[in-house]
Amino acid sequence: MEPFKSHVASNVDYLVEEVRKLLRMPSISGTGEGVGETASYLRDWLRERLGVQAVLSRYGGHPIVYGRLNVSAETFSSLLFRVYSLGA
Repeated sequence: MEPFKSHVASNVDYLVEEVRKLLRMPSISGTGEGVGETASYLRDWLRERLGVQAVLSRYGGHPIVYGRLNVSAETFSSLLFRVYSLGA
């Protein structure tokens, strides 16, 4: 955990700006505005910055980003991140 904390501490400004960039993107569920673009951005971000095997899928509605990150056999990690806009 210390390497992670150290990385965050030494890159806090960059990391905060990355989150702000994502939050500034329009993604309005009610109108569909920006939903696909934001999902594509997130998929690409996960791939490029974290090395996640990420895919964009659709099941009749808005896109869903699925990702998998292979780590060492001794480590088990799970992350579920859900964002849903209720804007009209």
